[in-house]
Amino acid sequence: MSEELGEFIEILPPQKRVSDDWYLGTADAVYQNLYSIEREAPRFVVVLAGDHVYKMDYQKMVRHHMDCGPA
Repeated sequence: MSEELGEFIEILPPQKRVSDDWYLGTADAVYQNLYSIEREAPRFVVVLAGDHVYKMDYQKMVRHHMDCGPA
């Protein structure tokens, strides 16, 4: 990550923002925290499982998806 390039990881504690349920999976966790993502207005968002957050360059994957275009 590079703060100079505006890259960062933000760890959000679990919250019950949408209903009385805790997160019901990864998609629900993203949905319940959309406000945090929208607040930053990122160009790209990469959603990873917790065990996949490590020093890895995801630029190749992002470029590949940009080249493929919408499905």
